[in-house]
Amino acid sequence: MIKCNGNQGKTARPPPRKAVKKMTGLGTWTCRIDTPLIKDKPLFTIFDNGGRYGIRFRMRNYETDNLDIIEAEESGNTLRFNVAVDKFKPGATAVTELNFDGDRFTGFIRLPIMGKLKLVDGERVEN
Repeated sequence: MIKCNGNQGKTARPPPRKAVKKMTGLGTWTCRIDTPLIKDKPLFTIFDNGGRYGIRFRMRNYETDNLDIIEAEESGNTLRFNVAVDKFKPGATAVTELNFDGDRFTGFIRLPIMGKLKLVDGERVEN
C-alpha cells in the first residue's frame, strides 16, 4: 500500500505524466548583426539534445558544435537561454532571447564586454 499526503489506508495513484513540451524554435536559423564592431550573418541550429536544448553556432570567425547552455526558458513563442562564453571571460555567460513568429524571429544576444546585440531579419533556413 502506498500512503500519500496523510491519506491513511488509501492507495494513492501515481502522479500523471507531464505532457512533453513542444520545444520552441527547433531548426536552423540565420539573421543579421550590424554594429560598429560586428557585421555578420550568423547561422545557428537549435536542436533537441535529449529533452534539453542544444545549439550549434557559426559566425565568420567563430564556430562551435554545441554551446554549453546553462539555463533555458520557454514562454509562448519566446525562447530565452544563458550560454557559457568563457572565450570572453572565464565563468561569463551570454543571455539570448529569441521571439519566433512562424519562420521569422527577432531577438538579441547580451555579451560580456560588447553589451546587447540586436538580431535583425531573423529567418528559418531549414527545419
